[in-house]
Amino acid sequence: MVFRILSTDTRVILDEYIGEYIKKNPKAQIIVGCDSKNRDDETVYGLVVVLYKNKKGGHVLYGKERVPRVRDRWSRLWKEVEYSVDIANQLVQSGLPSGILFHSKGSNLL
Repeated sequence: MVFRILSTDTRVILDEYIGEYIKKNPKAQIIVGCDSKNRDDETVYGLVVVLYKNKKGGHVLYGKERVPRVRDRWSRLWKEVEYSVDIANQLVQSGLPSGILFHSKGSNLL
């Protein structure tokens, strides 16, 4: 999946980018989230990774995934959780800190 910086729309390699960011900002928290919306014949999942510096704001990375329309609400919401956990696991397996916070709603990117 392609991730971009929200403010500039620049493409990034997620693991490498976050690794560099954490080196420069070791107290930053990593927040992973996902939201979805059905549009016409497809479901769009918006994934976000927020690099949050306490009381100094957040740096947002996002990616979108389009799939054939998921008609069952439970299945759509479950897939949001799967995407969030998959991204978090990918970050941990790449050597980033394992103290990741999860949020599964409210990304507002769709």
